[in-house]
Amino acid sequence: MPVRDAEAFILRTFPLKESDKIACFLTREFGKYRGVCRGARRTKGGYGAALEPLTHVRIAFFERENRELTTVDRCEVVTSMMNAASADYATSLGLSVIAEVADKLLPDHEVNERVFRLLLVVLERVREGAPIWLPLTYYLFWMVRLAGFLPDLLTCAACGRSLDSGIVNDPPLDLRPVFFHPREEGLRCSDCAYAGMSQLSSLARRLALAMLRTPLNAIPVEGWDSKETAQDLRRCLLQRLEAHLEFRLQSRALLEEL
Repeated sequence: MPVRDAEAFILRTFPLKESDKIACFLTREFGKYRGVCRGARRTKGGYGAALEPLTHVRIAFFERENRELTTVDRCEVVTSMMNAASADYATSLGLSVIAEVADKLLPDHEVNERVFRLLLVVLERVREGAPIWLPLTYYLFWMVRLAGFLPDLLTCAACGRSLDSGIVNDPPLDLRPVFFHPREEGLRCSDCAYAGMSQLSSLARRLALAMLRTPLNAIPVEGWDSKETAQDLRRCLLQRLEAHLEFRLQSRALLEEL
């Protein structure tokens, strides 16, 4: 097979034998692949920091017939996330969530230009110094939306009525709290909520509606320094992801311990 040259993000790596690594990477042109990086565990293996999670790279790889794994020929750094990841523990964990969601949610060998562009925008915002809670929440919101299982933010999934009856603003300015549950596809109004459901605040819904209409770089960073900001929205989005994946995200547990 001919060598493929692509723009890519490294999602994660695994050790292989004594000197090699397996890299999972999302390419812009060909989708997600896994490839063997020969000598990557050696000090002078030639990869340097190129295989660090969420590094933006130019990668060359080729496939062999009847082989599940590709072989990586070269990998060169375009933009690194190492400085951002080392800024603080919360940022490091947030980046781990971003990488794990992409790895688990995206199918192999399926091109997804919109997700690739989302990663470009989100990681640029992190490198610019935005508190991790803003780009992380924006990323989770759009990953859920692009995957097709974002709940309706304005209509009760049980009774079909508006979650904000009597409010005529567009977008609504005075939203009411609503309720969600991992087993429920949609949101419920207070009349239809039942014991065990979690509340999604009116602030969280306003932020979600703003993210539908506003580019990430146009959202002010003020108020995003605390993990409490939109924490209920992130919890709702992560529950939707895990329900779809039927898998508990390992990085989410660490993030919630902060």
